[in-house]
Amino acid sequence: MDEVKEEKKVEMVCSFCKKKQSEVAVMIASDSKTCICSECVLLSVGVIFEHVEKVRKQIDIITDSLKRIEVLDVTNQFPQEFKDLIRQITKIGG
Repeated sequence: MDEVKEEKKVEMVCSFCKKKQSEVAVMIASDSKTCICSECVLLSVGVIFEHVEKVRKQIDIITDSLKRIEVLDVTNQFPQEFKDLIRQITKIGG
């Protein structure tokens, strides 16, 4: 009589949150037996988007600063009378 060997299937576990494959929608596995579940992927995407937004804001601040520097460079080329007029206007408005 031939015996049929039953192989136990090992359930994958997320390397990050430790949830089992049966507890999540999708489990992604690598060759090195490292796994990540769909929930951890979504969390990591959120973290990446937050970082990108912070970097985008920093770029906007730097761009605005560079624009102001360009304006200052241009106004330095104006005649002294015009510079005086600009100073008077900014004092009145400020």
